[in-house]
Amino acid sequence: IELSQVSFRQHDGLLSGKASQLKARARLLPLLAGRLSFDRIDLISPEIDATVSGKDDELSEWLAPPLAYLSGLTNQSRIVIISGSVFARAHGAIRTILRDVNLIIEDRDPEEPIIASGSVTWRGVATNLSVVWPVAGESARLSLSAASERMNLGLDGIRSGLREPVFNGQLSLSTPSLPELFGWFGETPRLGAAIGPVSI
Repeated sequence: IELSQVSFRQHDGLLSGKASQLKARARLLPLLAGRLSFDRIDLISPEIDATVSGKDDELSEWLAPPLAYLSGLTNQSRIVIISGSVFARAHGAIRTILRDVNLIIEDRDPEEPIIASGSVTWRGVATNLSVVWPVAGESARLSLSAASERMNLGLDGIRSGLREPVFNGQLSLSTPSLPELFGWFGETPRLGAAIGPVSI
């Protein structure tokens, strides 16, 4: 199935958007049984709006609406985003923009983790991403990697607890220039200007 100029909106309005084209590949066996189920959904050049709280410019707040939406799906097909943009908005104003978004979000059952990989451009810097994000279970594996010219970030371990989660594992971070890394995040600490490459 191929559709052009498609709009979509979550019922509470926290996540919405439009795409120049949507391609959906139906599963054969459910189709023969009279049910429509998709194996893969491609969004071509989408513009996605995610509403954030607006309290802090933190990555966790920007990721919360899409992750909450994906976590609530009872049957998620593979979702492929090609040449997209994601706008994080608070009180009607854009807080940050992800451009050149090319992501694959793997299909999963409700209790399985969200698994995604691909690349985005944030504040002019292209970054390769890979994430395994648990949505169920008191104890589950969590991993995140982000690689760009500004930094290499890796997080791998176990998340325990649902209401007040605790992470136990290994975090690694390296950057060729600490001042440039702080500048990328909009920070200008005086100490950072005196330090070059850092590996933790």
